[in-house]
Amino acid sequence: MIVCSLIIVSLNSISVEVDLLFLTIQENLGRVILFSFLIGIGVALVSEALYFLNKKSGRKISE
Repeated sequence: MIVCSLIIVSLNSISVEVDLLFLTIQENLGRVILFSFLIGIGVALVSEALYFLNKKSGRKISE
């Protein structure tokens, strides 16, 4: 855990450009990795919650 934290901190010195359609953002690589990881976890949690709520109601997903 500590080694992973040190690796991400060392990546903070590297600057990258993130191109989002019409917007270009200059950001540190460590922050980009952290935000993309957190967004991925958020999307996974929301999709799992929707799946279990749909399963609990007894409907099939294909319907």
